[in-house]
Amino acid sequence: MEFRGLRKTIILSFLTFCCLSHHLCGDIKKTNNDTNPILVEDQVHVGVILDMGSREGKIVFSCISMALSDFYYLHNNYSTRVVVYSKDSNGKPLPALSAALDFFENIKVEAIIGAQTSVEANLLAELGEAAKLPVMSLSPPLTDNKYPFFIEIMHADEAAEVKGISALIEVFKWRDVILVYDNKEYERDFIPSLVNSFQEITHGSVACKSYNIASSSSDEEIIEYLQMLMKLKIKVFVVHVSHFLAPRLFLSANKLGMMSEGYSWIMTSSSMDSLHSMDLSVIESIQGVLGFRSSVPASMSLHSLTSRLRRKFYLEDPNMEAIRELSIDEIWAYDATWALAEAVERARLRNSTTRSSKGVVLLGEILQSRFKGLSGGIQYLNGKLFSSEPFEIVNVIGKVKLGFNELVRVDHDPETKTTNVTGFSIEVFKAAVGALPYEVQYKFIPFEDGNGNPAGTYNDLVYQVYLKKFDAVVGDVTITANRSQYVDFTVPYTDLGVGMLVPKNDKGNMWIFFKPLSTYLWITSGAFFILTSIVVWVVEHPTNEKFQGTPGKQIATVLWFAFSSLVFANMEKLSNNLAKFVVAIWVFVVFILTSSYTASLASMMTVKEIQLNSRGTYIGYQSDSLVGVAVNLYFSGVPLYRSGHSVEEYFCALSKGSKHGGVSAIIDEVPYIKIFLEKYSADYAMIKPQSITNGFAFVFPKGAKLVHDVSRQIEFLREEGKLIEMEKTWFHEKATLMYDEDISKSNPNTIELYDLRGLFLISGASLAIALFLFVVLSLRFRNLIRGLMHRLRMFLSFGNTNMPPVPIIMQLVVHAVH
Repeated sequence: MEFRGLRKTIILSFLTFCCLSHHLCGDIKKTNNDTNPILVEDQVHVGVILDMGSREGKIVFSCISMALSDFYYLHNNYSTRVVVYSKDSNGKPLPALSAALDFFENIKVEAIIGAQTSVEANLLAELGEAAKLPVMSLSPPLTDNKYPFFIEIMHADEAAEVKGISALIEVFKWRDVILVYDNKEYERDFIPSLVNSFQEITHGSVACKSYNIASSSSDEEIIEYLQMLMKLKIKVFVVHVSHFLAPRLFLSANKLGMMSEGYSWIMTSSSMDSLHSMDLSVIESIQGVLGFRSSVPASMSLHSLTSRLRRKFYLEDPNMEAIRELSIDEIWAYDATWALAEAVERARLRNSTTRSSKGVVLLGEILQSRFKGLSGGIQYLNGKLFSSEPFEIVNVIGKVKLGFNELVRVDHDPETKTTNVTGFSIEVFKAAVGALPYEVQYKFIPFEDGNGNPAGTYNDLVYQVYLKKFDAVVGDVTITANRSQYVDFTVPYTDLGVGMLVPKNDKGNMWIFFKPLSTYLWITSGAFFILTSIVVWVVEHPTNEKFQGTPGKQIATVLWFAFSSLVFANMEKLSNNLAKFVVAIWVFVVFILTSSYTASLASMMTVKEIQLNSRGTYIGYQSDSLVGVAVNLYFSGVPLYRSGHSVEEYFCALSKGSKHGGVSAIIDEVPYIKIFLEKYSADYAMIKPQSITNGFAFVFPKGAKLVHDVSRQIEFLREEGKLIEMEKTWFHEKATLMYDEDISKSNPNTIELYDLRGLFLISGASLAIALFLFVVLSLRFRNLIRGLMHRLRMFLSFGNTNMPPVPIIMQLVVHAVH
């Protein structure tokens, strides 16, 4: 369909439609990011059109808002402010178009951000051309028409991706390939380019067949489509579909056995970029798939944005799935908003008058943008995002299944349609119930939804017992005061408390003995060593033979005196009280320095340094209940990061470290840490736990007789050693290794000069006082005092022969002054 020829018809029709159907777009939401209204001379209105009912739309809009907030926080001296107005497209083209028309006519916006589908992109591109205002789109248009005011803010380096796919085909020497693409949407440039590249492969041309599928296809239609492909006997597929279709396509392929051994699948970035947000059941179905994904460099700015968004959405909707990482579209939206705000400020300097001329100037400034964004180097060449970051090849391996399977594991057998439940918690429950003097019939029912995912939180699960939907809960449920209001718990069957998981420091560092003190502290300490020795030499030199002699001997004496003071072994005897005063203060300083050095070095040799109070450190956690208990108790003010729900996610977060988007340590309950250490005890360890949680227990209704009876059997299991044996079976003995340190004191930071500034202030003051008194008493006041004493002696002796021997007393005073 050719949109350009129907532009006038579309605009006139939907201007009427907008007036009659304004309610389709919902209420306009205004976001004012004015952080310094006193300096603002001009506000620029920008419309945002997204599917606000979708999770993606909500996160994208939050990224846009945070980009403006961050931008004006750093540039609070700018005279312009971008004010965004949001409208809901409901994920459909017509409401999106209606919203754009309303923005142009009523709000008088000067730019629009949005268009999550190609159909929306085409419609908004037409309107942008008519109004001569920039449209920044998250999706490419359907047609080949050139739209000067249309800016694609997503990276689509199709040439590089085509070369990568061709290289994979060539490496594996595949001869026949099927191209699966979404409708006609992606056929325009990408598919023909890919087919041509296959003909240039060096080992011979590749036979390629292309088949399109409608993104709106039902599950039954997708099954029929895949069955048709199965008949072709070709088992190599290149999939270039939207992230809306990809999950259903692969779930259906998995049901038909097309994801099994013998089949090969390659995904393009159109769907692989959204892999992190796919359901776990989808991820399980695409094991072994190769894909191309837009690369995003790890940075503290990206990590901070992700953490802030995670906290924001948790506070707004605790039941919403936590944000593990941002999608590339969300990151591009953040960078595009930053570019728009910068362009708005530059455009206002051009003093454009009419609305269309303002649009032309603003477009030019956006296209000239050059900056380092979250996604890498950002610039918009010919209306398309050019990013400095290449694609990365991803091999989907491993199932990112939630939970610690060693505690509770649920396996579904699709053939027999049976469910098998195992794990440490299950074994303890069976042992306790089996030892009861009476028989108890029970059946394990997984708390899951239709896709095999958890049907709610632990609080939701416990509350099901209160509602009498379940008779009991068996699993890794922590005893809490709030839950105890609704149900009864047995005695805990696991260790109590919370521990901290940290990397070991077994790589070795030959220069670790320098680390306890900072560079400036080493330099300052050395300077005071020399300075103190010089002051002692100045005071002692006139009267002490030990500090006299040839220049070489005196220098050696000064240096020896400085270093011997480290071990309090000064052999030179001091004769001057001022020197003794200086040395006494210096010995105190050396004692503090050596004690601090020893303590810090010992900590570093025990646990890898965790700078919990320094910038760039993040502490990981699994459960939000730990935030209020352990994290706030011991690490107030330290940035938090939800580090996952499995051993693999913990390992990934710790191995990256805080500087690369991970964490420095993870706080969790002891059983979870033991499970982790069963696999990774060689590189990680647990700091001694604190008993601030009550452990795991089984849940029963209030007043149930089984609470007392099962608790008693758990105590018997613990006394007889059977509980420990079961624990070793599931967690292994090496998982109990831990460092004997208090979690609240495990902070072996490098000692900074600032920390001991008071100590050096005292030492410096003592040196100054000693030098001052020495100079005063040695030079100026010596003759003056002698003259005064002589005159006073003559005055007191004159004409009074019966007076005490004052001259003798004065002589003693003068001698003392000497």
